[in-house]
Amino acid sequence: MVTVQPHVQSPFWDEANGGYWMLQNDGRWGSAVGDIAADGTFPMPSTPITLTATWAFTEAPAIKVEKDGSIQNAPTNGKEGDTVSYTAHYTLSLQNTGGEPLNQFTICDATLPPNAADIIAEIDGKPVTLGNPSYDAQTHTLTFTLPQELQQGETLVLSYSSSRTGTLGYKTQLTDESQADVTAVGTKTGVSALDDATLEMQVTLRNVIILTPADIVIYAGGDENGNNVAPGTDLPEPGFFVTLPLAAEQALRAATGDTEQVNLSSYLTFTDANENVWGLEPFCGEEYSKSDGHFLYRLVPVQVHDGQKKIEMQFYDEELGTQIRQSEFDITNALQQEYAMTIYPGEIPAVDPVAVLQTADQEIGKYGIDVSAGKLMIRGTTGSLDTQPVADAMPETQPEQISVYAFSDDTEYYINQSELKVQPKNVALLVDHIVSSVYDQTLQALASDVIDRIQVSPQKVLRYQFRYLDLVDTSMGNT
Repeated sequence: MVTVQPHVQSPFWDEANGGYWMLQNDGRWGSAVGDIAADGTFPMPSTPITLTATWAFTEAPAIKVEKDGSIQNAPTNGKEGDTVSYTAHYTLSLQNTGGEPLNQFTICDATLPPNAADIIAEIDGKPVTLGNPSYDAQTHTLTFTLPQELQQGETLVLSYSSSRTGTLGYKTQLTDESQADVTAVGTKTGVSALDDATLEMQVTLRNVIILTPADIVIYAGGDENGNNVAPGTDLPEPGFFVTLPLAAEQALRAATGDTEQVNLSSYLTFTDANENVWGLEPFCGEEYSKSDGHFLYRLVPVQVHDGQKKIEMQFYDEELGTQIRQSEFDITNALQQEYAMTIYPGEIPAVDPVAVLQTADQEIGKYGIDVSAGKLMIRGTTGSLDTQPVADAMPETQPEQISVYAFSDDTEYYINQSELKVQPKNVALLVDHIVSSVYDQTLQALASDVIDRIQVSPQKVLRYQFRYLDLVDTSMGNT
């Protein structure tokens, strides 16, 4: 008997095309005298024969995970530092964005109920039962199959509630944070697709609406130690998170029919006695304006008139103990510094500022306004700011400097782990030296170890570099 096996394992990853080649016929080879057994054995032929194998290509499996939810049944009062109990409702959306059906799922999420019967499951709005569910209480992991495969483009939605506890923070804010890590297995290749989603929900028990500037990190050119920037780096436009009172959030959802977080840009405005009116806009367009599942907004004037107050930020210098107005902020003295960032009240603070929450049919309520602090972090490069645009394809010749290219034409860019989308034309690679010589010594030690193991000839001239690399948004102050 003779045994034959394919010279490469099936499935075989094809990096150039972003998918897998699968051996067909249940892994069997064929020949002019018939198919070979599944285990690859066949009788020794009396004459030479040609073995054949059929391969098929499938795009790599992929899954997109999104998590949303709402806080329910929280107490109506309390003070900062109190531990409170509440109920949170969650929806976990698993969309098959890859090239093959998915059937086996593993979800790690501390908010999952131990009993799978408490989870409502739907595929594109049609109820489905989770098959063979198994829950590990120590790792908060649920595994299950589906009675039908999740086809390309379909979305599995899991809805459930969970009893939670939390500590009231600044201005009695109640924050619910969670993360879901999902693994799904392709039915053709047996290869796993991975994705995760984080969710942060906030309400306050006080009858105020809280604006919180999103943290900002920017890079600016400096000297060899990352200091003494040249003037000219613009600060990016700030984005704001909005925290509603619990009663207001629940009333808005009841009025709109929404069960999850509501985009407030159509319902919330800010005004004062001097007829200044501001509204909200999704920071990156309605579809791409969430960070950790929490909407991020621009604060924009609704009715521009003479004397309309401009939204301006201020920064608290802890070392000097003073507030610095944005228009007077000198970035040349700010490198490697962190500042608490809030809204500048102006020479004449707004008179009786009020937040108005209303739908097309009714006014839900008027609320006071509080502003909590975000962070501005300014980092300096070790020379002039060096960024390289993202190329459309791999260069045909050796580039003269470190560069980057997009793997495909439809590559999408997001800020950190958020859903805040960045236009490809604004994305660039920041390349910088490392300030501390300790890192260079570490690199040299690592390189020497590799050189010894692969036995490189001592006559060869070896060169290596240690660089800091980061993709930045050039339209927003290199954030």
